[in-house]
Amino acid sequence: MLDAYPTRAASTLVLLCAMRGVISFCLSYGTVQLYTEYGYDGAFGIFGGITGAFGVTGVIVYFTGKRIRAFVSRWTAVEDVGKASMG
Repeated sequence: MLDAYPTRAASTLVLLCAMRGVISFCLSYGTVQLYTEYGYDGAFGIFGGITGAFGVTGVIVYFTGKRIRAFVSRWTAVEDVGKASMG
């Protein structure tokens, strides 16, 4: 995302950190119920599957990153930094 939107790097980093927190909360929120329902082995398998899915997504983005950046570049505008954006 930082490569595709370099002029919005600060906002992009805030979004990435916020989503990381949301995902962490979602995974930990139902942990006790998950262990109760599926046991330790089942919960370990589920968390392993989620981790594997994120890993596969990272590999896919690694190999298709150039096409993704080309696709989203039509919405990227170079801002004039010489003008004040507010006020």
